[in-house]
Amino acid sequence: MPVPAGWPSFVWRRFSNLPVLAVDRGQIRYVQTIKTPIRDSHGKSIGIQIICWDVSESKRLKDSLEKVTQELAEAQRQLQELRNP
Repeated sequence: MPVPAGWPSFVWRRFSNLPVLAVDRGQIRYVQTIKTPIRDSHGKSIGIQIICWDVSESKRLKDSLEKVTQELAEAQRQLQELRNP
């Protein structure tokens, strides 16, 4: 998926509760993240650890499955109409 016009090279956005990272190669990638605060021995927050991984392929497959499922439901509805006019 191309980056929308006007987006900077690296921008975080939210899409369906899944962060979207617009990369500078012109592609939008979906990533899953875990964010954990790093605290010192007194409990004071001194940083954050962020782990992220690319889930673009999983999202693409899920979206494709949803589309095919909807198409199948519509085909079944049309078939039912033909059998029972």
